[in-house]
Amino acid sequence: MKFNVRVYKTNKSIYKAFGSLLKKKEFSKITVNNICKNALISKSTFYAHFTDKYDLLSQYTDQIVSIFKTSISHRFEDMGHQNPFLTIDKIAKEVINQRVEMQQLISLHCFGLQFEKSIKKVLYDVCVEWLTSSNKKTKFSIDFTASLYSQIAFSSIKFSLENAEKNGEYLDNQIAFISSIQKSMLNTIFVQE
Repeated sequence: MKFNVRVYKTNKSIYKAFGSLLKKKEFSKITVNNICKNALISKSTFYAHFTDKYDLLSQYTDQIVSIFKTSISHRFEDMGHQNPFLTIDKIAKEVINQRVEMQQLISLHCFGLQFEKSIKKVLYDVCVEWLTSSNKKTKFSIDFTASLYSQIAFSSIKFSLENAEKNGEYLDNQIAFISSIQKSMLNTIFVQE
């Protein structure tokens, strides 16, 4: 299948306009007209790319999850054979850049959209892949360890998103707290070599 630059640019423009609108208003109040106006496109162009705003939401969410997965995978690769729990604070800081859009997507529970579940699945899958490939010995099953990791990481991410506007010390306290929890968990979860 040949790459179409025009389609790519139009989709990028629509995603950018949609993301910008998500920062300003709730999804339920966003109309196709709003999206078209912000993207500088006609309705017919919009409908040539998406069925409706719910289709756009679904594809936009898939794109954000894909970007998130790439970012998380890179974090684990950069970490080498260290510990997956050490990446939580770095991940939380990175997602703050897309704070408003991610908060909106997490809060949406319409039409089968399960953004939170998708993010947790990415965290879980990447952790399982890392634990399996690194041959890191755990006292518990890889499934349990990855589940625990994904829950803690997501909670930290969500806290960071909800409190990003507070002063830096507040988030630094969160990171210090998560780090102290991680240290005690490491002694419990991983077999000392």
